[in-house]
Amino acid sequence: MLVYPLQAALQAATCSKTAILGRRSRNRTVNTPTAVSSISSQASYYALLDSKCSWFNANGGIGWFAHIYSDDSLPGWGLLNNGNLKFPFAPKSSC
Repeated sequence: MLVYPLQAALQAATCSKTAILGRRSRNRTVNTPTAVSSISSQASYYALLDSKCSWFNANGGIGWFAHIYSDDSLPGWGLLNNGNLKFPFAPKSSC
């Protein structure tokens, strides 16, 4: 069975998927008290995705995207804050 990296990380986590990703409340996602976001962890996550480009390509051309691209969507979790990148972000488009 093929397990995707994010799925494996979620399965290995000691807290629930909801605790990691937040929950929906009145058309807005809110963080749970156990959810922690940091710029360094976000940058590391996207660097990890880039470092696995060849693996994604060899396993069916798996693609990814940033679901939460702005802190306006979910405060603290976006790539952008007030329209500015929070860290250098230039994902690979090929490898």
